[in-house]
Amino acid sequence: MANTANDLLKRSGVGATTTATGPAEDLRTRARLERECLMNRFLVSLLAVSAVCVLLSMSAFAADLEIDVKVSPNTIVLASEGTLVTIHTNIALSAVDTGSLTLNGIPVAWTKADAKGNLVAKFNQYEIKAILTPPEATLELLGLKTDGTGFSGSDTVVVK
Repeated sequence: MANTANDLLKRSGVGATTTATGPAEDLRTRARLERECLMNRFLVSLLAVSAVCVLLSMSAFAADLEIDVKVSPNTIVLASEGTLVTIHTNIALSAVDTGSLTLNGIPVAWTKADAKGNLVAKFNQYEIKAILTPPEATLELLGLKTDGTGFSGSDTVVVK
């Protein structure tokens, strides 16, 4: 793809010493090609702005619904051998798109329902420990319901 009107002109032969149409036609062709280049630049800019808007709206999806979240264990010892961090919620497992779940950006390991049918999500503790620093940290669960509604909830844990 040509980057400038001059590149297009060179490829089209405009301005060559032997033209059947003459200099006036060359000027019209040059003007048309310059307009096309400007339009292409505008469209690329518009596409870039649209992509940024889509990404921003996707990152903000969790603001639709706030849920209750309880992290277990409530104290995470960085030197411990624990393998999972468990998140208890007050949202029905059947209403959740479990593939959308993340905890501070870390994907869910697996999910199940508690005795009330609510979501219980398990996350790899080694991955969680890698992002924590003492003395405490806020862990935020983000996800989508099956109807596309975003939800979030957070809890603060002690980090030792």
